[in-house]
Parts: sequence; C-alpha cells; structure tokens
Amino acid sequence: MEKNCDVFILGAGLSGGTLALQLKKQNPDLEIVVCDRKSFPLVVGSGSVGESTVEVASHYLANVVGLKEHLEISQLPKLGLRYFLETKGDLITDRLEIGTNKFSVTPSYQLDRSLLENFIWNKLVANKIETFANSEIVECQFGDEGHSIGIASKDSECVKYRAKWFIDSSGRSSYLKKKLNLKNKSDHECSAAWWKLKGEHRIDHWSKNESWTVRNGADNARWFSTNHLMGEGYWFWLIPLPTNQTSFGIVFDSNIHKFSEINTFDKALEWLRKHEPQAATLIENFKTDQKDFGCLKNYTCEAKEVFSASNWAITGEAGVFIDPFYSPGSDFIAIANTYITDLISRSHAGEDVGFRAKLYNKIFLKLYTGTKFTFKDQYEIMGNPLVMPIKVFWDWCFYWNFIARLYFDEKYTDLRYLSKMENVIAQAEALNIKIQDLLNRWNKKERPEIKSGFLDLAGYPYLYGLNAALSEKFEGSDSEFKTEERFKLGICNLELIASEIQNMYDDTDAWDSEPKLEASLNVRNFYKELRGFCDECN
Repeated sequence: MEKNCDVFILGAGLSGGTLALQLKKQNPDLEIVVCDRKSFPLVVGSGSVGESTVEVASHYLANVVGLKEHLEISQLPKLGLRYFLETKGDLITDRLEIGTNKFSVTPSYQLDRSLLENFIWNKLVANKIETFANSEIVECQFGDEGHSIGIASKDSECVKYRAKWFIDSSGRSSYLKKKLNLKNKSDHECSAAWWKLKGEHRIDHWSKNESWTVRNGADNARWFSTNHLMGEGYWFWLIPLPTNQTSFGIVFDSNIHKFSEINTFDKALEWLRKHEPQAATLIENFKTDQKDFGCLKNYTCEAKEVFSASNWAITGEAGVFIDPFYSPGSDFIAIANTYITDLISRSHAGEDVGFRAKLYNKIFLKLYTGTKFTFKDQYEIMGNPLVMPIKVFWDWCFYWNFIARLYFDEKYTDLRYLSKMENVIAQAEALNIKIQDLLNRWNKKERPEIKSGFLDLAGYPYLYGLNAALSEKFEGSDSEFKTEERFKLGICNLELIASEIQNMYDDTDAWDSEPKLEASLNVRNFYKELRGFCDECN
C-alpha cells in the first residue's frame, strides 16, 4: 500500500536537506519525505568537500533556511578569498599576496560539512519531516497523477510512496540524469584531488619574517581565509575547518597537468614537491595525520534539464557543477532550491506551474552557461601575476553587481523584473564573455616578473562597498524603483570597469586624466599599484 506525500527528496546532504527545510518553512503543511543512503549522524570531521562559501550561499543558509545561529556558533567565519601568486621564489614570502585584512560586512563561512549536515538532519526530524537514512530507491515510476517510489534499506522491507513532486539531490550518482538521459558533456575539463590533516595548519606560521607577519594582525589571521597558492594551470587550497582540521586540495586544468599525477595521496604529495615545495614540506611532516583523500577527473557536470513541468526537479551536483574556484557550487544550490521552492509552493496553492517550470529551467541553465565563461580556458592565467589580479578584481565586481545582487534582491523568481531587465542582464553577460576573452589574450601577450608584496582588496572602497551593499534593502513606496536603479547602475559600473581593463590591455594614453567615478578610479588605482610590483622588478 502506498503512502501519500507532497514532495519526495532523494538525498539529505547540503542541497536536499536545505531544500526540505526551506520548503517546510514556507509551507508548514507540506508532507515531505527525505531519503538518503548515508547513515546519520555522520562521523564529525568526515564527509564532503565544498567547505568554503561565498555570499549567496552564506545568505541562503543563514537567512533563508534559518541556520544563522549554527553558522555563527559552530562553524568558522571566513576572511574572504586570499591568493598567493606565482613568482620566482619557493617561499610564501616571495609571492604577491592578494586578500583583505578585515572581515566583509556581508559574511561568509568555512564549513565542516559533516557538522552542518548532522545539524540539518536533526532539524528535519525536529520539523516532523519523514526521514529515511541508510536507504535507497528500489523502484520508481513517474506519472501525470504522481510519482510512485519504493525505498528500502538492507534491514527493512520496501516502503512505497506516491509523491506529487520528485526532487533529485543525490549528488554525483545523479539518479534522474541516468533515468531520464539528461547528462550533457562539458567542454570545461578540470580535475581535483583533496584530503584533510588533523590540526590547525596555519599559513600564518609558514614564515617568521616580521614584515610579512605583521601584514595581518592576530585577530584577522590569514588562517581564516580560503587560501590559494597559484601557478600556471592550477591552484592549491588551504581551508580551516571548525573541527580542528585543515582541508587541502589541488585543482588544475586537465589539458595542462595530468590527473594520473595526483590520483593518490602519494602522487599528489610528489606533485606538490615539484610545484608547491613549501606546502609539500608541511604535508610531508604531518602525512600520518592525513585522512579522507579523494579525487575526481573532469569534475564539471551538466544537465539538459533541471526543472520539469512534469513535477520533478534536480538540485546540487545531481544537476550542474562548474568549478570550485570562487566556490560557486553552493551558490547554485541556493538558486536552484529557490526556484524549486517557488514552483512547489505555487503548485501546492493550486497554480499550474508548467510554463513557469520551463522558464525557470531556461533561466537557470543560461545562468550556468554564462557563469562557465569565468572558468573555462582561464586556468592558464593563474600563473600570470599581472593578469590574474585583474581577473580577480573583475570577477568579484561581476559577481556582486550581477549574480549576487539579483539573489539578495530576491529577483530570480520575479518574472516581471527579469523581463524588464532583460536587456541589462544580456549586457552584463556579454561584458563578462568579452572580458574573459580579453584576459585570455592578455595572458598570451604579457607575463612580466613581479616582486613580493600585498594588495589589500579592502583598500578599494568601491570593491569593498559592493559587498556591504548586498545586505542593504530599500524600504518605502519607491523601494522597487530604487532596486531597479541600483541594478542598472551596477551594470553601468561594469561597463566602466570593462573599459578601463580594455585601456590597460591596449596600453593607451587614456590614463592622462583622473576618472571621476569611483568604479573607474578604483580599478585604475588597483592596476597602478599592481603594475608597480612589476616595474620594481625591471
């Protein structure tokens, strides 16, 4: 005999667990069933990578799902993204460092995923969401009158449900992709290996050089950042975790470095000895504390469809995943879950959401494809200490003015707003493609030597202000007008920044007069400061 439910969610990890909580928060009367093959509670300190969040995901977890207290008490605050660019020396003090010395106004976090997913699981139970651990689907039939699903564990008989909605959040096992032949082949080919070491392995302790050490005060240690050591075709991460562990990972373009050179811990350590010897020495000294090694070849995954008019949807890595650089994976979970929650909420209220599901699918996959230009064919730039900082500046301006701005303003499901801003959005997407192509050409054109030093991103008011403005909402009768004007202004500023970057590339005489607008002034001053590190090498 089948039981009835409104929503069946396959997977209780970050994507599925948060979706269930978001749905229940918005629709307390929804009957939700969550099934996961893992056993809960997870062993604390084990579990998934994807520990670093940026602003969209952090806002989603804290304020939309309602996990703010857990994030602030049990997880770590994040001191932004920090980059150590390749120079001649092997020591951390030899490198050009780009980062910030103060926490952003709009917060982000470093997560121990097992700790977070245990907390989410307990909230599912507390919210009377029916949960099945150590279980999997043994039969499934889709139909116009509902989906018939059978689940079982090794120790239990099959339990059958008829669900109006089926949501796949099964991760890379990608249940629906396989069942419905939805997999798309990606043209972005990068690979990764990762592991953890017990203890707090603080990058701040890599040198006793006093002038290097004092660049970051004790209260704002580099350790709180997601740290990147960068070279041609790769980056190496160091992420602190709240469970007295440090996460490490190698990520690279599969056309520049070979996956076969990092697909075991010993091979990865040997690779580091060649490319990041100081990091290799640290890991060599503590390799008996190594745990949770994993690797993945060509990790990008794509789907032909993620939201269907037939009352099914896909979220998380079961659907799409671009690249871990800039940590966009959990952002896409936040956006996908927002679309799914809107569809199910409307459907639950009696609305026919067939057209909306098709439109959301088109918008989401277009956002994914557009975002991919930020990463595709860009890994070679990571070894260029002049071009890579310009890319970082542009990418953050683009993210905060466009992707994050739409999310914080709650506009991804506002079809009237998206239609009204269609030309502005298309303008932003075209600008990003143009600049990513220019950066690629610039990398081939110029790769100067550069001296060590520090570029503090918080020292550029426009850039720092973009982050702070994410949390600002307009009130009053004219709030909608002000929201629209702010978004338009953000894209106009992207035009100005793109024009300045074009001038940098062309090395024109457009530098004779000081620009009056803050966005142009900031990117120009950033470039002048950066160029100074090159000129002092000549």
